[in-house]
Amino acid sequence: SPINIKLVTEGRKDNRCRRKGGDYHYWKIYKVEAEGKLKPSEDETKQAGLYTKDQIKNLSERTARYLDGEISEEDWQNSPGIETVWYEWFKELEII
Repeated sequence: SPINIKLVTEGRKDNRCRRKGGDYHYWKIYKVEAEGKLKPSEDETKQAGLYTKDQIKNLSERTARYLDGEISEEDWQNSPGIETVWYEWFKELEII
């Protein structure tokens, strides 16, 4: 359950969606203090979780290497970093 919630940023990002013709999402990103366990949708998420800044940085470095062509698609699918859209947001928010 949320204890404290604050809108950090919002905006449109081009990224594919499972909606028919969906090629973007409108994002609202919050900073949240919460208690309890996550209950991520198995249909919508792959690696939903709570991550430290160091974990985010490590996953982001893997994403950067993938985007630079240093990691094959097969290796990426077996062990991905963060989604590229999150990589963009974290850079904009100066988290990475």
